[in-house]
Amino acid sequence: MFLKKSILLNILLLLIPFLLHGFTNQSIETGVAQKKTLPKIELKISEQSMSILMEDRKKALVLSQLISQFKSIVPAILVVDGKDYPVEVKLKGIFGDHWKNTNALSFRVIVKSGTVLGMKAFSLQHPARRQYLNEWLYHKALEHFGLIATKYEFVRFSLNNKSFGTYAIEEVPDKYLIERNKMREGVVLRFEDDYLWNNYLLNREGANIENLNLCELKPYNGKRVLKKKELRKQYTIASQLMHGFIHRKFTTSEVFNIEKLALCFALTADLFGQNHALQLPNLRFYYNPISSKIEPVGFDITDIKKRKVLLGTHMNYLYDNYFHNDSAYPSWYRTFFKDRAFFDAYVQALKKLQSKETLDEFFATINEDFIYYSRLLKKQFPKFKANKNLLYFNQNNIQKQLQTNFTQTKKPEQFPKGKIYQKGLDWKRVGIQAAYVDYDKKSHQLIIKVGNYSSDPVELINIRINKNYYHYLTQKVTLPPKLPYYFIKHKEIRLDLAEEFVWSKAFRKKITIFYQLAGTKEVDKCKVLPFPFFEESTFENDLFRKQANYTKFSFIEVDEKNKVLKFKKGDWQIEEHLLIPKGYTVQCEKGTVLTLKKKTSIISYAPFQFKGSKQAPIIIQSKDKKGSGLLILETQGQVSSFEHVHFKQLSNPKTDYWTLTGAVTLYEAPVTFNNCEFIDNQSEDALNIVRSSFELNNCHFKNIFSDAFDADFCTGNIKKCTVINCLNDGIDVSGSEVNIDEVSMDGLKDKGISSGENSNVVAKNIQIQNAEIGLAAKDLSTLTIDNVSVKDSEIGCAVYQKKPEFGPATITIKNGTFENNKQENQIEAGSTLVIDGQKKIDNKHLLYETMYKAKEQDYSDLEEYIAQYPTKERYLKLSEYYKKRGLNKKSQEAEQKASKYQ
Repeated sequence: MFLKKSILLNILLLLIPFLLHGFTNQSIETGVAQKKTLPKIELKISEQSMSILMEDRKKALVLSQLISQFKSIVPAILVVDGKDYPVEVKLKGIFGDHWKNTNALSFRVIVKSGTVLGMKAFSLQHPARRQYLNEWLYHKALEHFGLIATKYEFVRFSLNNKSFGTYAIEEVPDKYLIERNKMREGVVLRFEDDYLWNNYLLNREGANIENLNLCELKPYNGKRVLKKKELRKQYTIASQLMHGFIHRKFTTSEVFNIEKLALCFALTADLFGQNHALQLPNLRFYYNPISSKIEPVGFDITDIKKRKVLLGTHMNYLYDNYFHNDSAYPSWYRTFFKDRAFFDAYVQALKKLQSKETLDEFFATINEDFIYYSRLLKKQFPKFKANKNLLYFNQNNIQKQLQTNFTQTKKPEQFPKGKIYQKGLDWKRVGIQAAYVDYDKKSHQLIIKVGNYSSDPVELINIRINKNYYHYLTQKVTLPPKLPYYFIKHKEIRLDLAEEFVWSKAFRKKITIFYQLAGTKEVDKCKVLPFPFFEESTFENDLFRKQANYTKFSFIEVDEKNKVLKFKKGDWQIEEHLLIPKGYTVQCEKGTVLTLKKKTSIISYAPFQFKGSKQAPIIIQSKDKKGSGLLILETQGQVSSFEHVHFKQLSNPKTDYWTLTGAVTLYEAPVTFNNCEFIDNQSEDALNIVRSSFELNNCHFKNIFSDAFDADFCTGNIKKCTVINCLNDGIDVSGSEVNIDEVSMDGLKDKGISSGENSNVVAKNIQIQNAEIGLAAKDLSTLTIDNVSVKDSEIGCAVYQKKPEFGPATITIKNGTFENNKQENQIEAGSTLVIDGQKKIDNKHLLYETMYKAKEQDYSDLEEYIAQYPTKERYLKLSEYYKKRGLNKKSQEAEQKASKYQ
């Protein structure tokens, strides 16, 4: 008996570690689940407004789809964790799963003022609409692998005091999405898909292919895009790039950031096993205003499925027989894979995803949230399964496929599903497509392009502008029918408007054209898009679709063996844009002078290694004040280095539809500057570094037109630098982690050090004098500083919130000296200022508006500077500068001066 007890005891002792391990894991998972609490969101919709939405639902039930025409927008109140937000609401979703069940309705919500959970517009929907946790996993994967990811989380939702349980909240793309993904603000495009769905539900074969033929691109937040000049330009070129790509005027690599696009394709189709998010109506696109390339914005993965055949397997040709006809037979995926450069990038993306360690690392970053959401959804939806093993299955399949001859290009061959093309369409198409091109003020001509996608000819009758002005076509215009599966042929039409008619830019979105099918009397209408489809002239001075031209410059030596481009020693004039491709290192001999003339610039995808000396610095300058500066971008982690380089009198690179803010700009290109000077620049930023790591040592900025140094979404160090005479901020940091040491500044029309948009700045040994604001932190940023002196300035410290999607900020100072400043501190309620251990408290509200409201201030030095280097753009910026401060008379004077310059 004793022996039996002893054996049992020994067995028990052996089992204890395993039992404890199991209980420990369980307790950890339970603990994780208890840590989080979901935000509480309630929609309060009045009875009258709710009845309007239910009428829309009834119409959708009749049509079996909810079309945009029947999506009424009603006012509502959104209550988030007890706080009320005025919003606008409409029903969301094309198909009935979003609105058939009144206990699982989907809503689109637009916040009228401010943001909710960092979002301006979003959807609220039952988790089943996006397959519970699958969509969340997909967005987290996009984020983890460095792609643009919309916000997708879970909330506790109720409607008019009725609980709907756990709901998903899904962001609608806008500037807040782009900002949170640490990108420069740019337009986000989507395909208009009404044509597809209207015909899809009628089982009309080929509707998806014709949708590519007829595609119309629209921007999110279109009103804002039309209102803001720079966004209008971005949308013009972005939409035309997409149309040019679809019509095969551009290759994939000319239009897209192919590394990011290929990774999105491989991640979505081959790792998650679904093409749905990549299909024509679903994939969204962000136009990057720095690189002038388009990047994908994935969403709506639906389910995760096993993938045995890779997406690229069927696309592994340079082209198929249908691409021999440039005007016919479009194919969405094949148009991408037609470009060998994209296919190669796709293979590299697959290699990145093939290892088990890659997925292990991803799941390690989301483990706590994954456990919590899995338990939460399982409790409410017992049939829910969070099966991440499918991702490991697909990852293993990628590895196996790469071991085959998959990467070898096949010969051109017939499209495997070509029967549909041979058969043609057996259903009638009716409609036209029209877009604004231009308005000629001298001739009073409105220029539009119109295309017919009907099966029969159409006759144009008249146009309407702004509801009450009609122009009847005096000459008959007949457009021929479109052949099945052919691209639309657009015809340019010039309309002579009455001389007394006063044209406004706002009218471009208020034009309607009326037409009828030939031989009939029934009149239909079409809204004219406010931007052209594709115009060759748009790309006349485009810099990103041109071939590299470094071989044209006699003073550049090419060493192909070592992949080095070297500027010879000398004084060289650059009179056309210099374009340098990736794959090289660019060097320069000390004592060399590069003079940019005639608004030319240097754009390089290769890193620079410019090493001058104190006695013989390298100079990059513009004596005529028109040279457009330097852009280095996407150097694939290779570090640029500048030592004893002087940047003098440079402006910002720009073309008709593209512009930068910095005279010297580095984008996704790590860099070091040692003993460099930035003098008399003519742009918004003397030096702008974006999404890069950097080192600035012993650098000097003098006579700066606006910001001296601007870091956006960076990590870096600044040491022993000076800023003298700066018409805006000395150091402006956004979304970045930056260390600053031994910096002095004198003569700043705005802030000395500005930490903004969730930045963390640690500084020491700082001297600032004659500034508008010595130290500033805003929008969830921190500024921690030791040994600082601020004197002879308007305001010593300012800590506040500027943007609604962020929050309060913090400044912590040790060993601070403040002398002869008109105001020592400005502190907004909720933000924190601590000086030498003492917390300063104030209850100011809307501090940003207060500090920058109208005040009689002398800007004569700024006016003198612009008078010395006058351009239309600078006077317009000066006008905005005055208007921002409420000096309307001076703003008008600046506008009048601007009108004198081209």
